[in-house]
Amino acid sequence: MLDAVIIVLRETLEASLLVSFLFVYSNHFSVNKKWMFLALVSGIAFAVLVALQLSEISDLYDGTGQEVLFITVLLALSLLIQWINFIVIMPNYLKSNQQLLKILFSSIIVLAISLEGAEIIVFFQSSLANDNHFHANLLGSILGLGIGISAGAVSYYLLNQLANTGVIICLFLLVVVSAGMASQAVSYLMQADFIESGYPVWNTNTLIDERSVIGQLLYALIGYEATPSFTQVIVYFSYVLIPSASFIYFKIFSVRKN
Repeated sequence: MLDAVIIVLRETLEASLLVSFLFVYSNHFSVNKKWMFLALVSGIAFAVLVALQLSEISDLYDGTGQEVLFITVLLALSLLIQWINFIVIMPNYLKSNQQLLKILFSSIIVLAISLEGAEIIVFFQSSLANDNHFHANLLGSILGLGIGISAGAVSYYLLNQLANTGVIICLFLLVVVSAGMASQAVSYLMQADFIESGYPVWNTNTLIDERSVIGQLLYALIGYEATPSFTQVIVYFSYVLIPSASFIYFKIFSVRKN
């Protein structure tokens, strides 16, 4: 049962927190949330569709179809999140782009729920085939789903109470989430042999085993990997440093201008 809790929680947590951060943004910048309901329903529908067709998708591109799908979605998500952050960093640009934010928010939610939801459904399908552990896996899945959604709700409530500070925290959390997604995309590129794996830059399994509960949760939150390749490290820190430096620059620039 514990494995089911961890697997479902890992997949739910990333999408749940992502949605909660976007909710905080939408409140702060007065973006209408009607888009949310359509995006949520669309994401669930696409998740079911992807899960049902995953075996056929996997056979595409000489057996690397699943990796290609995950690479495409993860890279799209990471870039869309960075796009939103750059809009938020530049307030003057933000005022005239409310409609653009709605489109970006909706796209991110649909893609995130489609990806994470499909993996949960596939896991649940495999649990159905295992009669000996079905009830334990079902209970574990429900617990993992509940904990993940609750974590998103609590995060939304706490960050929403912090006003401007909450938005800044959301910005940096989204930067880290997008960096983790980009790193995961690189990992799938290596699995599909599209790029060379190379030797790991470091090994932190002795500190935090990536297969442990904490390691799995960190993987969902920040894309933690105990043995990242050089390419993953470069991509990850590029995604973190560029928007962070941009935020600091625009904040200093706006203060001097005023």
